[in-house]
Amino acid sequence: MGWGWSVREFQVYANSDCSGDRIPSFKALASVNERYAVKAVDGDDYTFWQANCSRCEARSVFVGFQVARLDAVRGNCVRVKQCY
Repeated sequence: MGWGWSVREFQVYANSDCSGDRIPSFKALASVNERYAVKAVDGDDYTFWQANCSRCEARSVFVGFQVARLDAVRGNCVRVKQCY
């Protein structure tokens, strides 16, 4: 891992306590390093997406994913595993 903000996993759940099955990602998205965005939603804690800034300005970079239309209204809990 390098010097930027990193996300190991980004997960969304239907249950408000983040229990049960994750809502599956349809398409991984990121503002930078787009081809690695899938690593933030692949279910593997050993892979990660990383920003290209060491001291990122607020709201200057993002990573996430699109979900199927029917799943979009079910997201009630978000879990982010990040590291520096």
